[in-house]
Formats: sequence, structure tokens, C-alpha cells
Amino acid sequence: DVTLYAVINGTLNAPPQFSTQDSLIGVGSRAIALLLDEAQAGAMDRIRHTAERAGWELHVAAIEPGDCQAHRCTSGIVNQFCREYMTCLFETAKRRHATGTFWME
Repeated sequence: DVTLYAVINGTLNAPPQFSTQDSLIGVGSRAIALLLDEAQAGAMDRIRHTAERAGWELHVAAIEPGDCQAHRCTSGIVNQFCREYMTCLFETAKRRHATGTFWME
């Protein structure tokens, strides 16, 4: 028997963003963010498909859209490593573990 555990450092279904900075860097940053989101979603789809085909059990944990978004430091990829954001992620994971909702699948 095989059990897979996938911990996603981000959301699997990121909410849409309707505004972007009106600059080359703003548009480029948004394009990179979309590319990374799609690559992550594609990788997760392949993992799910492989697990289903092989009959493996799969457990997935990810950040829910809206979790820890109120922090000032979530506006850029590098800024996501600031102390307030990382603390929020840790506390969210602790709370989910305590309530039995850590694994989404």
C-alpha cells in the first residue's frame, strides 16, 4: 500500500486578480505568478492522476484562498517570506491540525 502526502506552499485555486500595476514590471510579475500557479496546478493534476491510476491514497494540504492575505507582505513573491506571513501560515496549519482539517483530500 502506498500513501502520498503533498504539502503545497500556496493555494491550489488562487482567487482571480482583476488589477495589476500599470507598468512593465507589474505586468511581468503578474505573468510570472500566473505561470507558477498553472505549473503547480498541472503538477498536482498529474500527481492525482498517477495516484488514482495506481490505487494509491493521496492526502493534500494547501493554503486556502483568503488565508493570510491580509498581511502587508503578500504582494510579491520575495515578500511572502516575511515574518508576519510565515507566522500566519504556521498558526493556520496548527489550527487546522488541531481541528482535523489539515488534509484537504
